[in-house]
Amino acid sequence: MRTLSFLLAVIVTLTIVFVSLNVHIYNEDFYFSEFEKNGVYDEIGKEQVLENYDLLMGYFKNENNLKDSFFNEKEKWHMKDVKNLILRAKYLLYALTFILALTLLYFLIRKDFRTALNGMIYGGIATAAIIGLMLAIASINFPVMFLQFHFAFFTNELWQLNPETDKLIVMFPEEFFYDSFGEIFINSLIIAILNLIVAFALKHYIAYKKRGDINW
Repeated sequence: MRTLSFLLAVIVTLTIVFVSLNVHIYNEDFYFSEFEKNGVYDEIGKEQVLENYDLLMGYFKNENNLKDSFFNEKEKWHMKDVKNLILRAKYLLYALTFILALTLLYFLIRKDFRTALNGMIYGGIATAAIIGLMLAIASINFPVMFLQFHFAFFTNELWQLNPETDKLIVMFPEEFFYDSFGEIFINSLIIAILNLIVAFALKHYIAYKKRGDINW
């Protein structure tokens, strides 16, 4: 049963992180706040920023292309790579959610609530620990962390942009990604804590009820 708890913990951890990531990608308020904070409106012009932001989000959703955007060819090719990563993250979240639902259903049918709740607790603790570590690393040296992220997920150098010639890096400077990582990690931490609260509450409730039909 420890193996099953461990596997469920891994699924819970990954699901929490990918839920936060996928929600954040389309968080319009965050983008607008960052554009204001980083002076993007002043440098490019608010109308152009918002117009091309809409085109970019539509591109990620397969609603349009970037033909009418102000991005150059290098930026468009890089956005194609980014879009592929976003799609993979979305599909992975779907897969994780499906696997998590099946796993919990399996435990429910077997009435093995102890293993299920232990897995949720371990997953919440693991998520909190990993997020804490990532936040610590980001606060110490985010540029190196950000650089390694690009080396890990991109097979070309299209991401190496120049603010003098590429509007993409002006719209999304390093400060934007620092804040993005922070929001994703903090949201993941909040979900992990809520997960722990629910799991512990259910565990104590079941123990209190002491039902004979529960494998406890």
